[in-house]
Amino acid sequence: MDHLLGSAAVSRSKRVLPLDTVEHPCNLAFTRALARSFVKTIGIHLSQLFSGEALVAAAAEVQWFFKDELGGDGGVFGGPSEMTLQQFTARLAMLELGSTDIPCMIQRNLGWLRDALVLSAVEVQALRWAYCLYRDTSGTVNRLLNQITYTASATAWTALGLLLDVSPAEVNRWLNAPCRLVGLGLLTQSPPWPPPLTVARHLQPSRTLIYALEMPYRSTAGLVHALTEAESSWLFEIDPVPDSVVFTELFPLAAATAYARTANHQSLTADDIVALVEWWSQHRLTQAACTALAGHLDFWAIQRAIRRCFVDASVSRDATRRVTHLRLLQRYLPQPYNRPRDRRLSA
Repeated sequence: MDHLLGSAAVSRSKRVLPLDTVEHPCNLAFTRALARSFVKTIGIHLSQLFSGEALVAAAAEVQWFFKDELGGDGGVFGGPSEMTLQQFTARLAMLELGSTDIPCMIQRNLGWLRDALVLSAVEVQALRWAYCLYRDTSGTVNRLLNQITYTASATAWTALGLLLDVSPAEVNRWLNAPCRLVGLGLLTQSPPWPPPLTVARHLQPSRTLIYALEMPYRSTAGLVHALTEAESSWLFEIDPVPDSVVFTELFPLAAATAYARTANHQSLTADDIVALVEWWSQHRLTQAACTALAGHLDFWAIQRAIRRCFVDASVSRDATRRVTHLRLLQRYLPQPYNRPRDRRLSA
């Protein structure tokens, strides 16, 4: 999340960014409705998502969010005058919330993405959660998702299944590499931090997603084309270039090296190309296959190639097409290898 805030702060672009504009009332209403729906979902499944002190803290967070409906003066459970957890979740389940089916730019663009890219129900729901995680002005959705921890993947799939209202098996298929939403650049990956991890790491929105949902595109074709544009990083806009430790805190070591080399205006090596392809597409090219490309490809050309590959595969309904071979990657590499004029920002 911080990379989105940071990138907006250091942008040098003359174009007004969606994150810097006053929200349209319909978009605000939609986001608020999403947040209420998602916090209710978390609250209903409190005992399955949290335990111990984290359970008490999460229950208090949910109660405060719905203080007007539930009252927010006392604790949720633990005392003679307080609700039990079962009573609390039962009251939550009976809460009647407004519909999230609010006509707005976000809804329209999300529908266009769903239809053009043939997104599954779980992918669409994941994008809704990711967008709300960032746009919920109360911060409640973000805080709660970052409190749902796990050490085993099966636990994460179960938790995400409860949130997205799908089975753990469907979550596993969605996140199984290559994760299409990551390859499309709509979600960002989080570094493999030491456990425990949080489920929020699987729902991190990219700046591409924010643009895709909030910009007033005139057609589906214009929206889909925008997905193939490369993004830069706010790390490249800082002067002087950050210390290498900053990059390693944000990315796996190999990808961090490639990012740092780009920030320092150095040519990418074969190892850098391998690392970036793997980070963005979750497929690994061999070092030998990339040797001839070293010094000829830059950060943006590689990213555009991968995004075009995933977009074309989705639009053509060929979900099996993957960046698994050098020739496939080369097919999407633009000539000559120039940076895009409009370098949007993300990490």
